Amino acid sequence: MSKKIYYKITNKELGSYMAKNKAYIQYKIREFVTAPDWLAKQGYYLLVFDSLEHAKNECCSFNDKIWKCEVRDIQKNLPCCHYIYEVSKGFLPKNKTNIITWPKGTIMAKEVKLIKEIKI
Repeated sequence: MSKKIYYKITNKELGSYMAKNKAYIQYKIREFVTAPDWLAKQGYYLLVFDSLEHAKNECCSFNDKIWKCEVRDIQKNLPCCHYIYEVSKGFLPKNKTNIITWPKGTIMAKEVKLIKEIKI
């Protein structure tokens, strides 16, 4: 039985490629990591993509890296998507209206482990 492959985008230092400050996550190769406690308590975990194509579509700079990754505990329903500058400041608005949407192919999981960098 083969495991589903997911894809994670990181910056060149293996950190969050978009989130900063209070939402920043430092990923590790071959070691599971989790979301910051304040986000996890509100039902927001780590984002990965369901295909390499979807991950490539979201790369923001030449410094981004795409990784094959292993995930644990995929969340069945995605919560509301918030603007990254709000999340980076440690703020999730109480308004649950989706003003923006998650990128196509977004999956949320409680734990992510980077396995192998994909050369793009």
